[in-house]
Amino acid sequence: MQCLAAASSGAGLTTFRCICSILYAYTHAYYLMAAGNPVPATAVLQKLLARNPDYTEARQLLRECQKAAAGRP
Repeated sequence: MQCLAAASSGAGLTTFRCICSILYAYTHAYYLMAAGNPVPATAVLQKLLARNPDYTEARQLLRECQKAAAGRP
């Protein structure tokens, strides 16, 4: 993840905000999914992964959301 790599290099407050934004997006998608709203959760995760393609947990949650949106268990 680009923002997390910057955090390890000491980029400061901007990077902290970026990390919080990433975590907020993931958490938002998680709770959308938990509330039975896989379609909006999918949209949030697709945007998140477009900026941070190496975010493994987000990719896994995206797969779960896509299955739920398609009506698969």
